[in-house]
Amino acid sequence: MSDNRDWQADMTREEILAMEPGWRMDVEIAQIMGWEGEADERPAYSTDISAAWELLENLEKEVTVKRYEAMAGFRYWCRITGNDPERFDETIAHGRTAAEAICKAALLTVMDKEAEA
Repeated sequence: MSDNRDWQADMTREEILAMEPGWRMDVEIAQIMGWEGEADERPAYSTDISAAWELLENLEKEVTVKRYEAMAGFRYWCRITGNDPERFDETIAHGRTAAEAICKAALLTVMDKEAEA
């Protein structure tokens, strides 16, 4: 993922987990991806699985995405695991779609990384 130092985690973990897919989530992801194009050309990371997969390709971490059956139908979770085998370092987020779960997990991972810095 781009090492974009301009992105600041101005949201709490709870706000990220409660965020709905759409414009705001896409803006946050675009910032951490280092997007420099026009706003109307920005990928719809939170609703387009191919754009969300591009995000996964840029992570330098192990990523697992699973689909599971819940009482309200199928849902998805994404787990992003850190690279240090000596440290328990993973982030998990759920969503109604795989793209939503991927974006939330990525935002939480970057937020945690910023907090450590």
